[in-house]
Amino acid sequence: MAVHIASDETFDELIAEGVSIVDFFSTHCGPCRALLPTLMEIEAELPFINLVKINTDDCPQLADRFMISTLPTIYLAKDGVMTEYKGLLEFEPLSEAVAALLYE
Repeated sequence: MAVHIASDETFDELIAEGVSIVDFFSTHCGPCRALLPTLMEIEAELPFINLVKINTDDCPQLADRFMISTLPTIYLAKDGVMTEYKGLLEFEPLSEAVAALLYE
């Protein structure tokens, strides 16, 4: 999994092809830091997807565009199409959602 830190300018290009996990986060968010081990575990299991991290403090336009009101917020993207992930932020349900997106 390639890890990318997105900006307002690079975001659309980063998710344009393939499958991505999009992580809206903030550096001062405790739950965001708690999610990191789960994302790294998925990285180890599915090395061919992208992890696109968006610091909402640095990218307020993207946070507004996706109406981010709570952190962390996870979206899944396939070939540029974003879907908000509403499952538990734990390894098994998130990795299953990514796998389902890969093979649909």
